[in-house]
Amino acid sequence: MKKDIALAIVDGWQKDTKVFTIRPLVEYLAEVNRYIPFTERIRAVVGEHNRLASDAFWDGKFNLGAAMLMKYGFEKRRATTRPKRSETYIGSPRLSGDFSNPKSDWKYVK
Repeated sequence: MKKDIALAIVDGWQKDTKVFTIRPLVEYLAEVNRYIPFTERIRAVVGEHNRLASDAFWDGKFNLGAAMLMKYGFEKRRATTRPKRSETYIGSPRLSGDFSNPKSDWKYVK
């Protein structure tokens, strides 16, 4: 991991932001083909994927945490691949019920 990405993660950790607000991290994850939900908090991501950096951050040693991120990055065994998109057809939303029955639909009932 590069120094600018590690420093951006440190800044995001201090502000307690979500992953999608740290642009260099999002680009890095796309580059190495890793999937982390972008709505997840950065503190949770660092805690799950790099325990040494997380411990250093909680102790207030931000330079040591950045060094751990640069040296070890994120653990590969905890990473998941991006889920594949579902290509199933959902269909149009019905007004009510599980099946289309005009006699029982609220528009047609008088």
